[in-house]
Amino acid sequence: MPATDDLGPARVLEKCGEALYGEGNWMSPIADDLRVPRRAIQNWLNGRNAIPAGVLGDVRALLLDERERLAALIDELDALSGG
Repeated sequence: MPATDDLGPARVLEKCGEALYGEGNWMSPIADDLRVPRRAIQNWLNGRNAIPAGVLGDVRALLLDERERLAALIDELDALSGG
């Protein structure tokens, strides 16, 4: 598997969507969070349209929010287990 730096923007978007929402049904949730039509996501992935400037930054922000949420859950588990 190539490093993320070697992947095109559409593949990175796909990997991010799968990481955030799970494989198979991530397009609608990410479209909702990005406030774009699901069709826009499909068009970006199939190369019909370029991913607009700023979208990958917005996806990055979604990932950072998820990281914070997961870190808080880890802290809760640590508190319960004395870790």
